[in-house]
Amino acid sequence: MNAAMKLDLIRLSNMLLSFMYDIVRKDPSEKSLAKQNGKRHDEGSEGRDRIVLSEGNKPFGKQRGENKCLQSRVSELGKRLSELEQYSRKNTLEIFGIPERTNESDSSLMKTVIDVGRALGVTLKEEGIAACHRIPSANRQGSGIIVKFLRREDPDKLLAKRKVKRDFSTRHVSGHTDDNPIYINLSLSKERRMLFAKARKLKSEFNYKYVWTDRNGRVKVRRDDDRSSKVFVIDDENDLDCLMGREVSKK
Repeated sequence: MNAAMKLDLIRLSNMLLSFMYDIVRKDPSEKSLAKQNGKRHDEGSEGRDRIVLSEGNKPFGKQRGENKCLQSRVSELGKRLSELEQYSRKNTLEIFGIPERTNESDSSLMKTVIDVGRALGVTLKEEGIAACHRIPSANRQGSGIIVKFLRREDPDKLLAKRKVKRDFSTRHVSGHTDDNPIYINLSLSKERRMLFAKARKLKSEFNYKYVWTDRNGRVKVRRDDDRSSKVFVIDDENDLDCLMGREVSKK
C-alpha cells in the first residue's frame, strides 16, 4: 500500500469516527426528548405518567432525519473504506494446496511461486515479487501462500491461466510428486472475505449456482447457467439482506 493510499485510509477512518460520534451525540432517547417537549397526563388508577408529544412538536422528527442522513453517510464512507482496503490488495494472490516443507523460508517460497507460474506458462521473476510468505495456520497441509506482486500483469496472468487449467495440481510443479489440487485466489480483505462466506451460505439455502469474486474483489451471485440471468453484486451487508429478503418473499 503506497503512502497516498494509507493517508486516504486514515482520513476515511477519522471521518467515520467523527460521524459515528455525531450520531451518538445527536440521538437522545425518545423519553428524554419527550420530557423536554411533551406534556404529562395522569393515566389514572395505575399511578403512572404517560408522555404525549403534541402534534406541533418538530425537534424529535428533525433529529431523526439528521441521524438517518448521518447513518447514510457513514455507510457510504464504510463502502469507500472497504473499496480502498480491497484495492490495496489488487496485486496480491493467495495460493493453496502446496504442502509446507521442513526449514521452508520466504526465499524458497518465492522460488515455489515462480515454479507455479512456470507450470502455468507464466514467467515470473524474483524482482517482480514484493513479498511472499505462508498464511498463519495450524494446518501445515492447508496453510496457503500469500504473494504480493509489483506489477498487475503477473497476478492477472496467473488467475487467467489457472482458470483454464482446471486440473492444475502439485504434480505439475517442479519438485513435487504428490497430486494436491492447487487453487489461486485474489486476496480478499477481512470484510470482503466475510461477505463471500455469507454469500456462499445464501447459495446453499436458496439454490444459487454461482458465487464468485471478480478481479476487483466484489462478491457476485447468479442463479443458473443462463448468461442472461441477473448477476447480483454484494458490496455490503445491506445488499446481502436485500437479496435474502427478495428470496424469502418468493416463498
